[in-house]
Amino acid sequence: RITARIHELNRQMKEGLARMPHVQLYTPRDENLSAGIVCFDVKGMKPEVVVKRLLEQRIVASTTPYRISYARVACSIVNTPQEVETVLRAIRSLG
Repeated sequence: RITARIHELNRQMKEGLARMPHVQLYTPRDENLSAGIVCFDVKGMKPEVVVKRLLEQRIVASTTPYRISYARVACSIVNTPQEVETVLRAIRSLG
């Protein structure tokens, strides 16, 4: 049940991000190829700036720890679909 719930929330997050023209989604949309972390870029913004701007809206995000860095968010079992929509609205406002 936990896995199904996280996949459900992440599906909502990925579908929402994929519809935004100013966002490049890097996490595969196929549930079999992704887990609970969604990586993305906002065009014209460094990942660190995206994370900072989201934190200003009380949304915790992070950057990937690799040479090529992306912004990332992660849904968990305690999140709600409404909270996912809040994150999507915040990312939409960055465009």
